[in-house]
Amino acid sequence: MKEKLARKSYSMLIDGGCFIWYDFKYDNPFNADVKGISKSEVRRLFTDAVRIDFTNVTLAPPISRKIPKLYALVNFLFPFLRTHFVAVVHKD
Repeated sequence: MKEKLARKSYSMLIDGGCFIWYDFKYDNPFNADVKGISKSEVRRLFTDAVRIDFTNVTLAPPISRKIPKLYALVNFLFPFLRTHFVAVVHKD
């Protein structure tokens, strides 16, 4: 499914364009349907991309639900707790 989605997304992108891929970095140990994807796998899915920029963005949801008012501070101070990333895929 990931390969099919990646191929279709990239083929629809105009030259010089880019799109955002947002995904989990880790599998969810409590939900077998939630599978993470590594940065190397994203690179493998988009071998024709001229560049892929990655940014870790989302604090682990179980933590963020407990500290809504401190979310921004904790996300900034503890980047190792980020469980999602954004990949910006660029087409030449």
